[in-house]
Amino acid sequence: MPHYTSKQVIDALWGPPPSAAKKSLEDLRKRVKPPEKPKGMTSEFNERLTSWKDFYRSHNLENYAQNLPEELILSPKAEQKIREAMEQGFDRMVFVPSVELQLQSTDALIQEMANTPVSGLKDEENDQYGKHNKPYVDDTAKASTIRPNSRPSNQPYILLYQSAPIPQETKSKTYPQLEELFKTKGWDGLTLQEYLLLQRLECETNHDHSFDAYNVTDASKSNWSFLLDSQTPSGVVNASWSPESHQVSVSWYGSTYSNSGLGARPAVVVRL
Repeated sequence: MPHYTSKQVIDALWGPPPSAAKKSLEDLRKRVKPPEKPKGMTSEFNERLTSWKDFYRSHNLENYAQNLPEELILSPKAEQKIREAMEQGFDRMVFVPSVELQLQSTDALIQEMANTPVSGLKDEENDQYGKHNKPYVDDTAKASTIRPNSRPSNQPYILLYQSAPIPQETKSKTYPQLEELFKTKGWDGLTLQEYLLLQRLECETNHDHSFDAYNVTDASKSNWSFLLDSQTPSGVVNASWSPESHQVSVSWYGSTYSNSGLGARPAVVVRL
């Protein structure tokens, strides 16, 4: 397995899409040799932290920004977990607030992440949020709870995930089969609130819904996902972008359900 230096970790891990003004500033910085930074990830991660606060504020989620710490100090254990996740292909990083705040903010997330229009889409007619239909979120799925002990209590955390398509090995499996697979791999599942955030980030970056689009004709290309860490009394939540109805679609199925086009997107939770 490759060994990643702190700089390689920061360069590879991703932040929110920069604004035009910020991108110009970043381009300028690339042409000017920066001062030496201390070894380790902490100083670089604090730059990413500021970008995430700006992202949340630009999407009317001020409470998310305020919940993140003023300064981040990564433990050696957290740094090691991030490096190990990168070696498994987890190339995206998100700073997220506490699960308690996320659960209180589900309605705001649905509006800002899945209904508010986004600029620069490749297919404005078919891919625009809210143009044809508002997001569909089943009431039971919306009221789902987060798997106990899967996230830290009352504190923000880092979430790593893969920008690649959903692993084929997760498809055509029931919830218990996926639980066993994820346990073996050392993966976490996503929650509904995390999914809403990630699909928006990827849409703004890719200018399409390829990250989570359901494919009705080719199951191998479908990115419809179980959200394994969001549970209902009788099952587990799933979500995708529906190309046919032009909307984010969130529902739930019982634990025995499986489908050739339905997999589970993995994640890695890093406690701060």
